[in-house]
Amino acid sequence: MTGFEDNQFTGMKILIIEDEPNNIDILLHLLEKIGINILIGTSGENGLKIIEKDKPDLILPGINGYETCARLQNDPSTKNIPIIFLTAKNLSSDIIKGFQAGGVDYITKPFNQEEVLARVKTQLQLQSKRKLLEESQNEIKRYAENLERSNQDLEQFAAVASHDLKSPLRQINMLGTILMEDFDQLSIEKKKDMVGMICSLTKHLFKLTDSILEFSKVGERLNKFEPCDLNSLVQRVIENLSVTIQETDANIIVESLPILEGEPSLLYQLFQNMIENAVKFHHKGQPPFIKISSQSCEDGNLEIRIEDNGIGFGKEYSERIFQPFKRLVNSSEFEGSGLGLATCQKIIAIHRGTIVANSELNKGTTFIITLPDNHPH
Repeated sequence: MTGFEDNQFTGMKILIIEDEPNNIDILLHLLEKIGINILIGTSGENGLKIIEKDKPDLILPGINGYETCARLQNDPSTKNIPIIFLTAKNLSSDIIKGFQAGGVDYITKPFNQEEVLARVKTQLQLQSKRKLLEESQNEIKRYAENLERSNQDLEQFAAVASHDLKSPLRQINMLGTILMEDFDQLSIEKKKDMVGMICSLTKHLFKLTDSILEFSKVGERLNKFEPCDLNSLVQRVIENLSVTIQETDANIIVESLPILEGEPSLLYQLFQNMIENAVKFHHKGQPPFIKISSQSCEDGNLEIRIEDNGIGFGKEYSERIFQPFKRLVNSSEFEGSGLGLATCQKIIAIHRGTIVANSELNKGTTFIITLPDNHPH
């Protein structure tokens, strides 16, 4: 009895770098007992290719694999993978070389079953705990980043929300005062106009308040990521916007989209805001055309493009449009709170992605969203 639960290593991987078939067979026989995935490399170069592709949890190279070990230690993506050297020699000089090259332990040949299992299980258990600690640290880092973004959002709100909320309130107060003081002198038509203006401003305030609440709530549902089929999600958005789409005679082309790990309601909100904007900001007399597509990037990320033939904007505004309450168009011509794209950027940041806008005035806009390719293959 070793005191270890063998099933705790399910899903973990060991890479054996060994050129002796007999030694490989012995190790396979021993290590298969703990239910772990085993990868085989017959040389240092071959082993490095396997490591680049599969990232094992533990590596067992021959005692002459000093160079391989050194290369792994110099690579940030592999330096934390523990290495147990396999040696036929029990010489302290060889063992010291192994430790100096970055090894954490050694196993001598001929292999002793209990020794092999004890040393391997110990390192796997340590590696498992290290990964859990790393995940916890990453989670803390993400929480800190989200908190920092929230603080920045609050500062922006303090700077601009006051104006955006007070401006319509001042107008309502002014119109109400005029109605009270000059009621008898005003014509029926003038009274109706002023009451209509009050109703319009009140409606705008309701929408602005709802947008602020929606923006502030983004991020409350962290750690609830699940596989999201963007194809069905976007189709639901289009169905929800069907009335607006029919009224504008919009043509929306959706190419094949990926499955991503994400928060479903946030991703739904993201695409609803993006498509709604693309439909809204179109040329008068010209039906909106919107194309949504995706492609894999060389860096392992996914790129989602949302292209439209709308009114566009100058390149100098490509960053400003994502700031809360920033509007580039006449609010009387295009209704909105100025929080739609700011909300989109916040959702994308939560999914550890980025968004940029390429546009030219009167020539449409292309939004490029980059997200980690974390969907199940």
